[in-house]
Amino acid sequence: KKNDLFITSYPKSGNTWLRLIVANLYFKNVNYNNIEELVPEIYQTNESKFINNKLRIFKCHDYYDHRFKRAIYIVRDPREVIVSSYFFAIKIGVINKKHSKRKFVKDFLNGEFNSNFGTWNQHVGSWHGAKDKNILFIRYEDLRKRPVTEISKIAKFLKIKISIKKILTIKKKTSFKTLEQQEEKNR
Repeated sequence: KKNDLFITSYPKSGNTWLRLIVANLYFKNVNYNNIEELVPEIYQTNESKFINNKLRIFKCHDYYDHRFKRAIYIVRDPREVIVSSYFFAIKIGVINKKHSKRKFVKDFLNGEFNSNFGTWNQHVGSWHGAKDKNILFIRYEDLRKRPVTEISKIAKFLKIKISIKKILTIKKKTSFKTLEQQEEKNR
């Protein structure tokens, strides 16, 4: 649909955090436990479940696709993506704790760990090269340093009028400390 919104990134770049921020702009009672219901991954969602919704927001890690009429792309320093990917690969059992970091970095840079999404350069380049006014680029590092400014930028892109009080509430609800506490409860 024309009004669909896609929140996208290369894997391990802050997509879940961005989904929580965007969901908090639109919905009440958003948390780590219900984010999949509010902003589902396109790979695991039956579209018919959302066919009649006016507002549809999806998460994906796809390359740029001209059919995505509105998108927010979060980009993260590739060195940080590599570190996050390494520990995530251990967590999900793709590699073990003794796996060579040097080999992981080499394989990662060749796109072997996220082969569905290519290399970080290819992925980011596909979106950056699009130069489409309906794509908002958010830097993960800027979101960490200046969350109020970046949340305001996201709201403006989405044409949502928002008070500073609500921005501060979203900042607090989606802070790393809050998210870590929510994740701890789920373990």
